[in-house]
Formats: sequence, C-alpha cells, structure tokens
Amino acid sequence: MVELVHRINATVADSFVGRWFHLEGSGHPRERIGSRFLTEIRAGLTTWAAMAYIISVNASIIADTGGTCVCTSTTDPVCNTDAAYAACVQDVHRDLITSTAAVSALASFLMGLLANLPVGMAPGLGLNAYVSAHVISQMNSVPNSIWQFTYSVVGYVDILIDIDGSHK
Repeated sequence: MVELVHRINATVADSFVGRWFHLEGSGHPRERIGSRFLTEIRAGLTTWAAMAYIISVNASIIADTGGTCVCTSTTDPVCNTDAAYAACVQDVHRDLITSTAAVSALASFLMGLLANLPVGMAPGLGLNAYVSAHVISQMNSVPNSIWQFTYSVVGYVDILIDIDGSHK
C-alpha cells in the first residue's frame, strides 16, 4: 500500500500538474518540500469537511428572513400559517444551499488553480448573520432588492480589499 502511494505521488509530481503546483519531486525550481499529491488531496478533503457546515447554516440564516418571498397576509404579519409562504421559503432555502455550495466550490477551485494557494473559500457567516438578524429582521419594509444589493456591495468590497492587499 505504501509503495502504491509513493508511485501515485511520484507519477503526479512528474506531470504538468506536479510542476504547476510545485509538488515535491516535480523538478520545479520552487517546489515545496512535503507537498505531495495525496497529502494535498487529504488536506483539501479535511478543509472541506471543516467548512461544509457553512452551506446549510448560511442558507438557514438568509432563509429565516423570508428571502425573496412576500408575505401578503393581513391577519398573520409573519406568515406562520401561510402554506404558500412556507413553500416559498423552503424553495429559497434549497436554492441557497445549492448556490452556496456552487460558489464555495468555484471560489476554492479558482484560488487553488490561479493563486496556487491551499485556501478554502466560502461566504462569511458574520456578515450574513448581522444583516439578516439586525437589518432585515428589524426592518420588514426593506425591499428584497435593497438587501440583495447590500450583500453584493459588501462582497465586492471584500474582494477589492483582498486584491488590494490592505487586509494584511
């Protein structure tokens, strides 16, 4: 078994992939000692397992605000008994799980491929929790387009800070 692991690591290190990611044994001038293919795969799976909770938690936080669903009930202002509203919130929750997983996977993949950094990327819970609990929940009159715009602007500002390097 150990020989198989060494053979896989050596084969990948000797390929384009090994040279691109500077794996040990790749012959790249800046190869990283201790960076082997199967080690990196295990590290990636461990990172994913550690941050996978954000997929459901992020969706739950935003779906609790009602998302893009509109409560039209005049007798129940929070729509606890409206079946159509509950079904809409469930759809929003499922859509948010899918989009959070897709965006996290894409961002993490691009971070590894383009920046050659072993960093997992996912939406931050701090911003989502704050905006959902303190801004949207307290102000039922805020239109969906305003809070969606708020999330987008803060996300773009975060990207600009990362690109600029001023977060260091």
